[in-house]
Amino acid sequence: MLRTTIALITAIVVGGSLLGAFGSSPSAEAVSGVSTTGAVSAAAALTALSPVTNDPQQLAKVIVAAQKAGNFSTDPGSIYDREIAPAATGQVIDGCGVDVRILQVIVLTLNRFGSARVSDIERPCIGSNLNCGAPTYSVHCLDPGEAIDFANVGGVTLNGSNTQTRNLLSYLDHFVPSGTNAGQQECRASNPLPLTNISQFSDSCNHQHIDFRNTNQPMNAAALASVLPTIAQASPYVKMLYNDYLNRAPSADEITGWATQLANGAPRNSVSTGFVDSDEYRLIRINAAYQRVLGRGGDATGIQNWLNAMYAGTITTDDIETSFYASAEYYQKHGNTDLGFVASLYTTLLNRNGSASDYAFWTNLVALHGRAWVITQFWSSQETISERISLMYQTYLGRQPDAGGLAGWVAVALQIGDSGLRSALTSSDEYWALSQSGNRPTVLQPQVQRLAPAPSSPETTPAPTPSESATTPTPAPPPSSPSPTITPAPPAPAPTPAATPSATPSATPPAPPASAPPSSAPPSSAPPTSSTPPAHTP
Repeated sequence: MLRTTIALITAIVVGGSLLGAFGSSPSAEAVSGVSTTGAVSAAAALTALSPVTNDPQQLAKVIVAAQKAGNFSTDPGSIYDREIAPAATGQVIDGCGVDVRILQVIVLTLNRFGSARVSDIERPCIGSNLNCGAPTYSVHCLDPGEAIDFANVGGVTLNGSNTQTRNLLSYLDHFVPSGTNAGQQECRASNPLPLTNISQFSDSCNHQHIDFRNTNQPMNAAALASVLPTIAQASPYVKMLYNDYLNRAPSADEITGWATQLANGAPRNSVSTGFVDSDEYRLIRINAAYQRVLGRGGDATGIQNWLNAMYAGTITTDDIETSFYASAEYYQKHGNTDLGFVASLYTTLLNRNGSASDYAFWTNLVALHGRAWVITQFWSSQETISERISLMYQTYLGRQPDAGGLAGWVAVALQIGDSGLRSALTSSDEYWALSQSGNRPTVLQPQVQRLAPAPSSPETTPAPTPSESATTPTPAPPPSSPSPTITPAPPAPAPTPAATPSATPSATPPAPPASAPPSSAPPSSAPPTSSTPPAHTP
């Protein structure tokens, strides 16, 4: 007896075409990751359909096309003959129903990895009652089938622990509902795999089991509606991040590591934040601060101490420059007087000279509140922030910021810091598009666009009214071992990092800043505004 397949869910679309799943032009491979020849003729009639829909018949047609192209198989073959092929004609053999989410998982896997071999779905349909009774009651015995065992994906045999298994689970975790199950947890015991929506349990290490026994929820419509990049598409983006943050070309393993995270659903801002928080980038910022602010290279101990302070959370990457500006060494290099110190801040941070009354105004505040407090006012001023943001636009996007984008980013700059700004800009759609085109404009004569010019005299700028907590200058980090060659130096070092810092991805990418604008919003549109106005403008 024949009957229709189960349950409709919210209409969902994965970008790209069926040709993208089984071989076509690069632009059609938005979801595949693997281009396989031979299936174009079998799939040609379906190119207008979504590879992943809520329609079991269309999903089964995609799988049938893959089978005809040699990219999908089952062992035993009766799984395909009785559970998949009939559904492609709109019918299902009685007792052989398959949950629509299982069909979706198969199509997603084919799209991402190019091929798959399945060893189990619904056992009674093919004449097996293995573990169908007490005490096991295997989920493979349910009708419609809510479980699937993958034996091979993308030409690689799965064993519950190898890289291909981990890639499959990380990828599917992006789409499946919370409460989805995956076996083989003990196979990964030596290298646990953190997953968000998938709960893990123990199973034999000769396949990869996935089931939906504990959830009736549909697949994640928002995730399915998005288009995950292929590894090939993510690679230029990764290369541009290495160039912009680390000033070098990445190795093949580094490209593959980050690109795989993106292909498996990691948001771009988690990857860009990984670069911002890497030891290698932090060391670049530390060395640059020594050169730019103090005019010299850093000594090994001082550099390591600053890096260790970042590990300990005593300072952030964004605190480096301000700490150096407030140091005794910087003060001594600029006349060893409050007047010389203030004048240098105008030329260094504002790229202009102040008037005599400006200098007198801020020199008085140095005496009242200390150098660190004054540095904070300059660094946090609207003029200085807009200058830094403009330079970031030029560096990462190859253009000047539009007025709306500049105003929006200035509004959140104090909340997310310079690192948050960098991460947000380099995870934007505009930055991604530039990486794909390989044609980023070059600003030959950089011009800094400021949101508003600073007033020229203290008469037009009232003296700031510091809060109670601001009346005491922020102390510089105490040195771990006083030495005239380690100026400035942060607190005593934490555990020594690896000898060769690298931005190689970790198992769990760092979370993006909570207040950062979403990566989907281009930087030209204003991010969320802040109710707290920027600090007093020098």
